[in-house]
Amino acid sequence: MSNPVNRPSGRPNEIARWHNTMRDALGRANNLQAPNRNLSGNPLEALHAQARHPQTALIRASDVFTPEAPRPGGAADRTWRDPDNQSRVYAPSNGVPLYNQGDPAWKSLRLGGTGTVSATSSNSIQKKGCAISAAAMAVSALSGRTITPREMDRYLDRSGGYEGNNVIFGRTGGVTGGNPRITATRQSNLSVNEIDRQLAQGRPVVIGVTYDSVNRTQTDHWITLTGKNADGSYSANDPNRGVVITLRREGGNGLTAPRGVTPNGRSYHFRNQAVTFSGGTPVRANLGNGQDSFTARPANAQAGATSRPQTT
Repeated sequence: MSNPVNRPSGRPNEIARWHNTMRDALGRANNLQAPNRNLSGNPLEALHAQARHPQTALIRASDVFTPEAPRPGGAADRTWRDPDNQSRVYAPSNGVPLYNQGDPAWKSLRLGGTGTVSATSSNSIQKKGCAISAAAMAVSALSGRTITPREMDRYLDRSGGYEGNNVIFGRTGGVTGGNPRITATRQSNLSVNEIDRQLAQGRPVVIGVTYDSVNRTQTDHWITLTGKNADGSYSANDPNRGVVITLRREGGNGLTAPRGVTPNGRSYHFRNQAVTFSGGTPVRANLGNGQDSFTARPANAQAGATSRPQTT
């Protein structure tokens, strides 16, 4: 329950501006039946003197919005600059850089071996490099370093990170050289609830999706989930053409994106194949993005001049 605040005589709009709030909020806090009417009368004169001190004339002291301090590593305004080409900058989505596996800088690199191949070859990053591109996005975000698919491929070549042209996900975190230490773990039955928990902690999740085929147990493509939206949908960086797509819950424990939102015109279905990451710095965008914390203050507490509570 709100405690009535001190108020001077005058127009409600003027009094609200004095307290850095809105007229309707002022009316609710003071139990005013008609907050759009001028305030007048003896009681208002008695309150006028105290109203000159806004720091003690609080609208509501029970709810206080406490912004979370910006964290390094995954800030939304980080510049994701290519270490091999300083003129190249990759746009972020929810603090995670967005890579295109068909980028000319790496599309023809051979998976599971050195050198280049035709970009249309089944051994090229453009054709089959979604897994390393998705992992590179997640590890970049958690490490605070721009680790492109090119750099990830080089590292996996050196460290035995391929079986044929298939990536061994458990090796991908080692691309940071232990600074910071990041561990990637392949998950064969990851629930959507666990995905929610990982995203809430600021950790991107790489998920495998199947296309609209008869056999939906086969993983056809890998994308990087970057956050859960206010409407319950999920944002993902899709390395196929380097676009942001939206997925929604499907059934009790699945996610899906329809043909109309995917870059290849085929529907995506998540069937619990995924990669999670530990270590590094959790991704947090800048203040005011919905990831700040909302804390309660006792109703009889007062904020000082440098800490004004937000009104509701």
